[in-house]
Amino acid sequence: KRLLDPAVRDHLELDSPSKPELTIQCFPYESVYTELQAVCAALAPKDKMWICDKASCALTQVIPK
Repeated sequence: KRLLDPAVRDHLELDSPSKPELTIQCFPYESVYTELQAVCAALAPKDKMWICDKASCALTQVIPK
């Protein structure tokens, strides 16, 4: 629901053309783990994934070192 708020969309630049490597992706809570696995599987060796240091241990372990 909050993503429908124009102020939130503007702050996250969800409707602005941006560089593909600097995008924000929003998913329903139930699918975050699966989506993160898919994104990480598609990463090139030098690609980076940034995640909040307050993220769950399960999510941080999905990201390759």
